[in-house]
Amino acid sequence: MTVGQIMTALPEVLGLENTIQKTAKMMRDHDYGVIPLVDGDSALVGIVTDCDITKSQTPAAETLKTLKSVSASGGENRPGAGLPES
Repeated sequence: MTVGQIMTALPEVLGLENTIQKTAKMMRDHDYGVIPLVDGDSALVGIVTDCDITKSQTPAAETLKTLKSVSASGGENRPGAGLPES
């Protein structure tokens, strides 16, 4: 089996102007661990991961840390558990 056979074709992407909160919500809502980032010409310029957000010093990072804590402690284990609705 190859990675081409298991990859997500045509993934959802975000532009660089999007907020960390919007990105975290998208990850929560769709159970994504990574989101490709594109510029104004829709060219891939990078990716943002759930770990990138968790390492940042933002309210979204705190909610993702809470989610990981709830999941690790045996709490409700579904995508987005513990995250506030935005």
